[in-house]
Amino acid sequence: MAAGIFNTTRVASEGVALAITVAMLTALVAHHLSISDSVKLSAVDYSTIAQRLVMGDIQHASTDASQIPLTMLRLAYTAGFNTLLQLLAMFTLFTAFVVFLFLGRQSEICVGAESTPDVAQHTLHAADSSGHWPITACYEGAESTIAVGGQGALSIQLPPGKPSTN
Repeated sequence: MAAGIFNTTRVASEGVALAITVAMLTALVAHHLSISDSVKLSAVDYSTIAQRLVMGDIQHASTDASQIPLTMLRLAYTAGFNTLLQLLAMFTLFTAFVVFLFLGRQSEICVGAESTPDVAQHTLHAADSSGHWPITACYEGAESTIAVGGQGALSIQLPPGKPSTN
C-alpha cells in the first residue's frame, strides 16, 4: 500500500513539474513575441498565440497572428525554448550542488546527556566503501562498533570482557 501512495505522489509531482514547465515556456514565448518590433498586439493576444505555439498548433497560431510573419513565430519559440533550457540547466546544477554539499558532509551526533556516565559518545559516519554505515559508540572509554548493512543487517562488535546488554 505504501508503494502505491509513493508512486501516486511521484506521478502527481511530475505532472505539476510538467505544468510549471509548460507555463514558463508559454510566458517566455509570449515575452519574446512582445519584444519584437514588427507588430504591437495586446498581452492577451500574445499569450493566446504563445499557448498555441507551445502546444504545437502552428496553423492556428499563424492565423491568429496574421500580422506576425511565420519566421518571427519560429524565432520567438526558439528563443523561449532556449531560455527555458538555460533556466532548467541552472536549476539542475544548483540542485546537484546542494545534494553534493549535504552528501559530502560527515556528521557527528552526540546522543545522551552528560549525566549518564555509561553513554559517553555516539558518532555517525558516512558510508564506507562497502556501503555500510558504521556507528561508533564509546562506553566508559571502551569502544564498540555497530555496523548497519545495506539490507538492514546489523553487526555489533563489543570489546573483550565487556558485557553485552540485550
